[in-house]
Amino acid sequence: MSHNEKSVDFTVYGAAYPHTNGIALLEGGLKIDHIPMSVSECFKAILTHKKLDAAEFSLANIIMLADRNATDYVALPIFPYRAFRHDTVRVRKESMLQQFEDLRGKRIALPDYSMTAAVWTRGIFNEVMPGIWRDVEWILKAPQRFEIPKGVKHSFIDVDAETAVLSGLADAVISPDILDNDLPEDQRLLRELPVQINTSQQDWGMRYGMYPINHVVVMHREVIDRFPDAPLQLLNRFDQVLAKYLKQDSVLSLVKWKNVTEKQVLASLGSDPFTYGLSPNNVRMLEKFISYIYEQKLVKNRPTLSEVFPYS
Repeated sequence: MSHNEKSVDFTVYGAAYPHTNGIALLEGGLKIDHIPMSVSECFKAILTHKKLDAAEFSLANIIMLADRNATDYVALPIFPYRAFRHDTVRVRKESMLQQFEDLRGKRIALPDYSMTAAVWTRGIFNEVMPGIWRDVEWILKAPQRFEIPKGVKHSFIDVDAETAVLSGLADAVISPDILDNDLPEDQRLLRELPVQINTSQQDWGMRYGMYPINHVVVMHREVIDRFPDAPLQLLNRFDQVLAKYLKQDSVLSLVKWKNVTEKQVLASLGSDPFTYGLSPNNVRMLEKFISYIYEQKLVKNRPTLSEVFPYS
């Protein structure tokens, strides 16, 4: 590096996933530090306008913040966390509810109405039962990250979402973090809905050929102002680490379907279900998510992909 070249130095924060381990890099004039931070801590920092160079964040929430012109962070097309959201819906074991269709007119508890998992799940509901997200009562605990859209039937309670369904205040719960699931199976009080969860995920995955994006990496504008190449350099680094991981481990470690082969997973989700950047598969997926978040009135304006990822 010559004396006239500016060294690039920034830190990225996020969960320590096996496929992102090794992001830290010191090479020539490029220094990327990677500091593990829980997802909840990352989200809280960004939502409270604390300054981090780059961090893992909610796909839904960065779109909503940008729509409100309420953030100094910009989304990058780096997707550290993907997950199907069919398995986030749970009911009490004794419940008569057997499938998504049975939820119309029911009470559904949520940790946060705006969370990406809820946007995906309501979108899936809507494909099975048009208008379903308008026909249920959403049971929520204050404070929420964003104001609930007008016209959405909801009630506030003083207990968390899982307690709400266990105590009968709600008929079902949508949450990626269920403590009941950590118990031995014979001690659990909740069950997944629908019962044949893997079949539903595979059917959806095969129909749309996508593995849903839930989290993105966001970067503070000040970092981009100082280092205009930082977004591309970070994307390239994530690409390198992911490629190395997939050479050493099976794609089954990322999808976590049961009783399937790697060949079946790739046949369902396409040849690049984990890639970063705006690949054709990711574009289709992100366009679908944008349609969901707009239909659910979480944003006033339907953004284009170039508006969501201005440095892609």
